[in-house]
Amino acid sequence: MSPGGSYTRAQYTDAIQAKIGNLSVFFRCMTTKNHVELLQEVFVCVDKSAQNFIGCVKSRDNCKTNAIKLADRVELLQGAAQDKDTEL
Repeated sequence: MSPGGSYTRAQYTDAIQAKIGNLSVFFRCMTTKNHVELLQEVFVCVDKSAQNFIGCVKSRDNCKTNAIKLADRVELLQGAAQDKDTEL
């Protein structure tokens, strides 16, 4: 996976689960003015000692589409600035 590429939720999940096992993975996205979803954060859960991955109790996923773009740093900064403009 490369910054700037668009991937499906399943592709992200498969890549992460290949490293952590078959556990819950959730995504947080931001949407651009052009209605493109940019991957902002990935959530996985760990135990209290932060030593082991565990299944998550509740979803923190807010991505609305199946196609999620792996944003580069500039796109994320522009998206964050856009969000602040929207809040005003």
